Amino acid sequence: WLLEAQSDRAEVTLFAPEAEGGLPVQTGRSLLASDGAHLILTASPEPIEPGALVPITLTFADAGDVQIKMRMSDGPTDPHAGHNMHYLVGADEPAPSIDVTPVKVGDGWRIDIETRNFEFSEEQQGQDHNPGFGHGHVYVGGMKVGRVYGSGYAIGALPPGEHLLRITLNTNNHRQYAVDGTPVEATAVIMVD
Repeated sequence: WLLEAQSDRAEVTLFAPEAEGGLPVQTGRSLLASDGAHLILTASPEPIEPGALVPITLTFADAGDVQIKMRMSDGPTDPHAGHNMHYLVGADEPAPSIDVTPVKVGDGWRIDIETRNFEFSEEQQGQDHNPGFGHGHVYVGGMKVGRVYGSGYAIGALPPGEHLLRITLNTNNHRQYAVDGTPVEATAVIMVD
């Protein structure tokens, strides 16, 4: 579990929208991202310019303190700022939907994904929107763990506890699909003893 973050350069807040008491960090790759769990730097005695490397101390439940450097982003002009926007499915388009089922496999988890009126297309990623095509974003406890381009996704070992899995359906240009104003996503709870 990632419990807290600190810096000598600014006050750091760990924003965890779907986890309480820290962020579950899976074995393998996890990302702090603007469309999920992330760090917010405030109350800096001196301005921190976009692009600057800021020393951060991450405190983990088992690993203790880990020193890293994070690059300061420039908020609204960040090239991935569009991740927070939605694509509203028109009345004349079939509405996409998604269901997910976590399955224990060894120390980790396989996520079985079923979609309707949607086709995963890694080849079209980053291109203009093509209705009914795209990819998914995968979150565990609000921590973005990756993108999905098919009917399954592997998640590594998770620390003991209850973990909220959330997978969104996104357009080729990363906007989240929404039907009648409701984001298209599926959630499941993963319990780890």
